[in-house]
Amino acid sequence: LNKLASLRSIRIGFCPLTLPLTTAEARIVVISRLPAIARVNASGVSDRERKEAELYYLRMVKNEALFALRGNSSSRDELEAYMAKAHPQYLRIWKKWGGNGESDFFAKPNSETISSKTILVDLEVFGEGSGQRRPKKKKIPSNIQVAPLKQLCKKLFGIDTDMQNLYHIASGDGGVEVAIELDDDSRPVNYYSVENGSKIYVKMQ
Repeated sequence: LNKLASLRSIRIGFCPLTLPLTTAEARIVVISRLPAIARVNASGVSDRERKEAELYYLRMVKNEALFALRGNSSSRDELEAYMAKAHPQYLRIWKKWGGNGESDFFAKPNSETISSKTILVDLEVFGEGSGQRRPKKKKIPSNIQVAPLKQLCKKLFGIDTDMQNLYHIASGDGGVEVAIELDDDSRPVNYYSVENGSKIYVKMQ
């Protein structure tokens, strides 16, 4: 689709390529891979949304590359050629947001930095439909986005991502608990002040 230079608006629904994704995830992928697109599902694309979508796409491709490298007998050059073919927009976006030289799909992250950003949170299904689902304690990256956190909750509690509303239960004035909805799948959880020891409620729609 990126070869269609005049393509400015697109609607996605019941598309086999996006069926495994939530509506928000599909929108992020479409925006990041089609630089000229101005409207998705009749909704305009702002500069801010495009930036967030493209940065999310960079992280997604990097994680895919690192996963592919584990236990793979192919050479690094073969894997990088495959990733470049599978994600032709990666290098353009990489350079746009400060990447220098080669795309470096397989740069290893600093394990010390990752460890320092890991937080322990309480995940609990709340309200009607909670049934026998027991609360879970999980370590997550402090900058994990809401979309993959929903995927984790799906794995833990068997609740489809489209049926989840996530809330950070924070302490307000006087010790009163305040529910902050994690209402944007593309944002990292620390945007909503989620930190070590935080409680996140999973409410079924």
